[in-house]
Amino acid sequence: WPQAFELFLEMTQADPPCSPDPITFNALLGVCQRSGQWEQALDVLAWMEQAGVQANVQMYATMITCFGHAGRLDDAEALLPAMRRAGIQANAVVHTALINACRLCGDVDRAFRALRRMEEAGVVPTVVTYNVLLGACTEINGTSCC
Repeated sequence: WPQAFELFLEMTQADPPCSPDPITFNALLGVCQRSGQWEQALDVLAWMEQAGVQANVQMYATMITCFGHAGRLDDAEALLPAMRRAGIQANAVVHTALINACRLCGDVDRAFRALRRMEEAGVVPTVVTYNVLLGACTEINGTSCC
């Protein structure tokens, strides 16, 4: 992951500078998520704000997944109200990412609550949503818990 951040720095310091866009920042967030660097992901969000780049749905889904891998389920859940405040509506990908974060943290009850909130928000679960939830049911302590 350090190479990705070095490349980002090189990009922004090039002559002439190359301005990062939402795709650039989402790529960096993906690097953070895959390498377990949730604190670095927070830095990326701060850089986005400084650059005047608005977070999008995919970025929120990536952050939720990043927090889930880090065991920071409260932080993952807090992103849904943050999205609403930013005027961004969570879609099935975002809600499924939260359900998966619950699965990663071993909290099947919370995963089902996330599904109910998804449905209450009028977002239709997808086959991926249900597959993630089914996985949560079978992964807790290696036995079926649902």
